[in-house]
Amino acid sequence: MTTTAQGPARLAALIADATKAAGNASRLAEFLEDTKHNVSAWKHGKRTCPIEAQILMASLTKRNIDEVIKEALLERNAGTPRGEKLVSALGKVGLLGGVVTASTLCGPDALASNLPGLLRCILWFF
Repeated sequence: MTTTAQGPARLAALIADATKAAGNASRLAEFLEDTKHNVSAWKHGKRTCPIEAQILMASLTKRNIDEVIKEALLERNAGTPRGEKLVSALGKVGLLGGVVTASTLCGPDALASNLPGLLRCILWFF
């Protein structure tokens, strides 16, 4: 798992706030459609937390979803050539957040196989 020094602390805070908002860790795991064990592993940096789960937790805690997506992508790609490109590209986080969110909502193959469908989904989302 490649993260920035701030990454685990940011994610741990997000998970702690989401746990509080959900009522307890079991309810958060149920909300995320995952296991309590995985949520704990994400919080302690033992497993990579999926961006989809981070989006759901951001929604639950009323955080800015675009910022959570941006931070998650930068953390996932920190210290790589792609990460350096993302740092400059993410000045357009509103569009990127829309693409990631829409592709998540429309299905995993939306971006690769159905660009017109993805564009309709993005326009619907906004």
